[in-house]
Amino acid sequence: MLWRNYWWIGKRAGFREIKARLISQGEDPENYNFYLDTRKYGSVPHGGFGMGVERIISWICHLETIKDAIAFPRTMLRVNP
Repeated sequence: MLWRNYWWIGKRAGFREIKARLISQGEDPENYNFYLDTRKYGSVPHGGFGMGVERIISWICHLETIKDAIAFPRTMLRVNP
């Protein structure tokens, strides 16, 4: 089967699964505490739609890309908040 190695696609990973995957990939979970804290007690069920302030600003200002409206964008040189 083509998707056998990609069983995790579409699956919502829980706190333990995310932490175990970080460890298996040689990452230190302490570096991801800002994200793991949001998943510790589970997520609120939702449909996956979120308009977002950046999208509204880019629409109002007729910006070419949403990156111009993001206050703290992620770049290759800046990956931590």
